[in-house]
Amino acid sequence: MFDTKYPFISAYLKGEEAKIITSEHVNRMSMASNIQDALGAIRETDIGSYFEELDAKNFDDVDGYLWRYFAQRINYIDSFKLLPEDILKISKAYLVKYDVLNIKATLQNISTGKKSHMIPIGIIHNNGLLNKLSAAQNLDNITKILTS
Repeated sequence: MFDTKYPFISAYLKGEEAKIITSEHVNRMSMASNIQDALGAIRETDIGSYFEELDAKNFDDVDGYLWRYFAQRINYIDSFKLLPEDILKISKAYLVKYDVLNIKATLQNISTGKKSHMIPIGIIHNNGLLNKLSAAQNLDNITKILTS
């Protein structure tokens, strides 16, 4: 029997492709003298539309908003009712890498005493444990957070 899930996700992703940032956009952004001009270079893209609704004043604002946008897009794709099960597994496996990066950042926090940037994506984040992980003082704390 023909499964419509693969043609659906393929068509959806092809449609989204027309709204992505290209190398031409990146070139225009790199020549911009400020954040607003850089964001203006991507105005006609999906992410440019997203930024029009926000007040990004500096690089840290843009960085934070980009992570939020990325998480929203992943959650949106994962919410499709017609998403094939193997594609969903790939998506979940992809998110695990951000959990690994956050665990590594926490270990770096502990070893250097400096606060590392945590990535607001992944299972740890989705379960509301990212702040606890970031504040962990030792390996035992990390283990307790991850096994609770």
